[in-house]
Formats: sequence, C-alpha cells, structure tokens
Amino acid sequence: ILEAARLRPDPGIAVPTYGMKYVNYFPYLRLGIVYYNLGRYDAALQAFEREEKAGAVLRSDADMRNLDTFRKLSEEGKKKAGLVEKERVRQAVAQNLEQARKLEQEGDFEEALAAASRAAALDPSNKEAEAILTRVRQKQSESQRARETESHRTQLIADGRTKLAAGRLEEA
Repeated sequence: ILEAARLRPDPGIAVPTYGMKYVNYFPYLRLGIVYYNLGRYDAALQAFEREEKAGAVLRSDADMRNLDTFRKLSEEGKKKAGLVEKERVRQAVAQNLEQARKLEQEGDFEEALAAASRAAALDPSNKEAEAILTRVRQKQSESQRARETESHRTQLIADGRTKLAAGRLEEA
C-alpha cells in the first residue's frame, strides 16, 4: 500500500488499472485500515485525514462510510490504548513506591532513592514519591554524618593508642 501511494499519490474514483478495468483508488483509506489493524491509531487517523482532504473519497458513499467507521474505531482504540497506558504507569508507580518504602526500611538508601526517583519520573505530581525522596535524602545525609563521626572517633582512638604505645602519655 505504501508503494502504491508513493507511485500514485492521488486518490480517485474509476481509476484505470489495466485494460478496461477501473477501481476506486483510495490508498490512504487502505493504509489507515492497515494502521488501525496494527494498533497504530495516530497513523491511521492521519491517513484517514489525508484521504478525506484529497476529496475523491467524498464522492463514494460506501468508501466514505468505511472511512468514517474506521476513523471512529481508531479514535476508540486510541482512547482505550491511552487508558491501558495510564493503568500501566499507575501500576509501575505503585510498584516503585512499594519498593522504595521497603528499601528505606532496610536502610538501603541509594536503592530507595532510585526506586522513588523512577516513580517520580513516571508521575511527577506524585506527592508520596516526593515525600519519600525528601525523607530518604535526609536519612542518607544523617547516615553519612554518623559514619563520618564514627570514622573520626575511631581514628582518634587509634591515634591515642599509638601515642600510648610510644610512651607519649600527655599527647595521648
């Protein structure tokens, strides 16, 4: 169909094919039907629009009814596909939020941030994702400060022991 439309882009009624054979030639209508059957609803709607703008299909009641029918089916398919996509996104957000909460409880802040970030990327207006991100970042920061404090304390103790062993009691 694409090749036919490329070779003969102008639709028409009673277009000669070979010999004395004539057909109603509506390549964009046919292409739109193919796109509809493939689930490519936007492409189908564009093809139907192009066919209608060309004008020839308006002179064939049967083909115009066919175009209208498939246009409506494509619009319904597009709407259903949008609802399915919204549900898929909702489920992915919920799954990532659940994972983020679990990882936060386990103290795996890096992975909790990654899961909450995925949820926020899928649904930027999700308040829970933002709350988890804020809370986990704060916990991560507190945990880092505690590790640094512990590391500093451990180093001071090690230095004091070294000085004691060297007999430098006042420095220890």
